Amino acid sequence: MPESSSNVRSPFYFVANAGAECTACGRLTHVVAVALPEVHELCSNDADSPSDGAWAMDWHSPAIRATLFYVRHLPQAVHRRIAALTSSFRLAESPATGDAYWMNHCEHCGAAQEDHDLHCEPGGAFMPTSAQAAAGIQLLQILEPFSAAAGGYSVDPEFL
Repeated sequence: MPESSSNVRSPFYFVANAGAECTACGRLTHVVAVALPEVHELCSNDADSPSDGAWAMDWHSPAIRATLFYVRHLPQAVHRRIAALTSSFRLAESPATGDAYWMNHCEHCGAAQEDHDLHCEPGGAFMPTSAQAAAGIQLLQILEPFSAAAGGYSVDPEFL
């Protein structure tokens, strides 16, 4: 997927590091996610596309923090940065949805760790339900430009 298909961008970003119980083997595994500062921007396509199929791109800043999931595209520079932290985050086809996205995999058994479980379920690695649970998430600030095509966007995640 080309970078021109990105729907989110930021002058810098964070890599969130946490632990999660593997849905296959039950062991604790390291998982990562991208977190964005308040200064990031979102792109929305104009619903009234011209007849030639070109879309008008409307970038705006929601002025809130966010985490991304169901990421379909990451630039090589971002991928290299995350790969230096873990080899368990890679582009793969989801067993649950059949769609390909950048997902975590168990360090022990290699099983896919679905973004729904990590980002959308209360108590998931990136959806803590208390300040104490959030304390287990480490944020590493990356002072480099970021862009991505993301299907999921968690608005102003509580406790992060």
